[in-house]
Amino acid sequence: MIPALELRRKVNSACGVCERRRQPIAMKPRQPIVCRKCEFYYVTWDTRRPHGCRAMNFKSRRPPSLVVRQSSGQDCLHYSPKAERDGTGA
Repeated sequence: MIPALELRRKVNSACGVCERRRQPIAMKPRQPIVCRKCEFYYVTWDTRRPHGCRAMNFKSRRPPSLVVRQSSGQDCLHYSPKAERDGTGA
């Protein structure tokens, strides 16, 4: 059985309140994943499913990052930014 004081500490820490100062913990806002900037993203020839992800091997109507977040509740774990181009065009 957990004493009431320990239970209160666990509840406070679980809801994002610092136990020492009793102030909300500052969290970084979550940056949305832009699939077009990922090396695994590709545009398909399928007009019904124009977005594709090579890492997870699927095509969808919506960007893959949105499909992953809706189905798993987490951001895409395969996201990897594309390599920067030099811009010379050669």
